[in-house]
Amino acid sequence: MRIAQPSFLIRAAVSAVLVCFMLGCLPHPQSADAAEEEPIKWDLSPEAEHIYYYLLLSEAMHTGDDRLAGEALRGLLKYDPSLPVFRDGATILMATGDFPGAADVCRRGLAQYPDDEPLTVLLSGALSEQDRDGEAVALMEKYLDKKPDSSEARQELVRLYLRIGATDKALDLLGNGRNDENSAPAMLFRARVLAGAGKTAEATAALKALVRKYPDFAQGWVETALLAERGNRRNDAMNAYRKALDLLPESLDLWYRLISLQLKDGKPLAAIQTLDKAPDQGSFRLQVALLFADEGHNKEALDLLQSAVKSGADPDEASYYRSIIELRMSGDVEGALMLLQSIPTSSPLYDRAKLRALNILLDAGRFEEAEKAAAQARTVRPDLKELWGVQAFALLKQNKADEAVDLMKQALAKFPDDEDLLFSLGHIQEEAGQRDAALATMEQIIKKNPRHYKALNYVGYTLADRNTDLARALELINRALAQAPDEDYIVDSLAWVQYRMGHFADAWQSIQRCIALGGDDPTIWEHYGDIAHALKKKNEALKGWNEALRRNPSNPEVLREKIARLLK
Repeated sequence: MRIAQPSFLIRAAVSAVLVCFMLGCLPHPQSADAAEEEPIKWDLSPEAEHIYYYLLLSEAMHTGDDRLAGEALRGLLKYDPSLPVFRDGATILMATGDFPGAADVCRRGLAQYPDDEPLTVLLSGALSEQDRDGEAVALMEKYLDKKPDSSEARQELVRLYLRIGATDKALDLLGNGRNDENSAPAMLFRARVLAGAGKTAEATAALKALVRKYPDFAQGWVETALLAERGNRRNDAMNAYRKALDLLPESLDLWYRLISLQLKDGKPLAAIQTLDKAPDQGSFRLQVALLFADEGHNKEALDLLQSAVKSGADPDEASYYRSIIELRMSGDVEGALMLLQSIPTSSPLYDRAKLRALNILLDAGRFEEAEKAAAQARTVRPDLKELWGVQAFALLKQNKADEAVDLMKQALAKFPDDEDLLFSLGHIQEEAGQRDAALATMEQIIKKNPRHYKALNYVGYTLADRNTDLARALELINRALAQAPDEDYIVDSLAWVQYRMGHFADAWQSIQRCIALGGDDPTIWEHYGDIAHALKKKNEALKGWNEALRRNPSNPEVLREKIARLLK
């Protein structure tokens, strides 16, 4: 859901507060810590205290102090329980991640202003963010029964239906929209829903209608290009990106996407010509240099690095990118390490360079060296938590699984409840063969953060792979997809749980989308073969299993046996 900006009412009042503060009309607000220790009782008029809470809210928004923001909003609502303050209060709490607080403000507001659309939609979003999708759906269905002409409510309910996997309901609701919903944003939303539901042809037609009616609506061209790119229709995508760039010439992301497609189309000269038309930013040219290297145009990539520095790029950043390109070109590990080691500790890139150097050592199989280097780096950068994971992985690769797990637990003692470190611990446990412990760790992450899509996917896929609690597995994977809809490995998880549930046609559609998104892991191709086999698609099954064999799988004998059985 969208989160609006605070209203003019709050912004104007905050400005007025600052003037009052400068003129000495108000006392200085006490700090949060001081307030907790011994609140100071001020003899202020209701009007002055009202203004004070605006000042407090301004301070909280500036410093990111969520607790202070909640205190300020409670004070504001006491003196000004108006509709704009309820809306702004809920919006600010949503933006700070206090979803229970936002829901409470919305309910209080709706008690005074029943059926207010912004408050209802905000309450739906707050419930959804707490994974209370059933309540959110019921709320929006009831609201839409009362207000069938509300396009905002319809869009929110469509979003919720898609989030819970009720695609048919989403499409039905979309089809029941009023004839006056022909604004550019409404047409764009319809196209996105169709695309998300796998209705590519219908989405394409909807986008064509959109850009035909609103040719100056840049986002319509961007969405057209993205959909064409996902469908591997490069010419259509490039043409749409050019239209979008006519309207958004400063968008480096659009320039990057167009150049990327030109390189994939085997047109490096055209890509360079396009780059020369883009805003001349040295750091952007560095990123484009990597694109050229990715497509095998190494000489051009190195030339771009030189021109990037001349255009003002940071030399340390250029060294960082050169280490990547030259390693790809020649496989010269020592040369890449020397380039990274040339980046001084004072550089903002030092941490990235150090982590990249460690990963180069890991990729080269120099695990003992990587372990020692990570341990030494922790003395220089004690708060760079990623170093713990690198060192633990290096220990694991030396068959020191217990030491690796212990090290990650030490890291968590230093950084309690850190989600990234918890995920790294789960990964280490998985790699060490401690799968039940890994599953418990991932469940712990989900409990702390129900939107952690990597942990959601891990638990969902593990349940599917074990062929147990498939309903929950599907729910978790759908929740992961709601956060990261285009991650190929999560789409593969969806295909696998659908296969386990016997929904072979759905699984086939999902695995094909996974491959289209770039999924190229041997397990993904094995799933492709298994699903095709279930649908009696012999040639496709053979294709999947053979592709899996070509990618150095961990179970080649199992794959060969599947192929042999099918060819009998």
